[in-house]
Amino acid sequence: MEHKDLTFKDKIRLCHDLLEYFDKMSRIDTVEKVDQLTITDLSNKLNRWSKELRVRKLYYDV
Repeated sequence: MEHKDLTFKDKIRLCHDLLEYFDKMSRIDTVEKVDQLTITDLSNKLNRWSKELRVRKLYYDV
């Protein structure tokens, strides 16, 4: 597999997909408590990243 850098548009899409995934995971009752804390932590970090990407989007041609 060839290594390909993510474009800015790819990063935005990835962030959105990950946020959706962790949001769905956080609503599943069968997830263990430790996993739930990890999911919440990752989701919070992704939300911060998403906000940063929205600001940077103004400087990129997407």
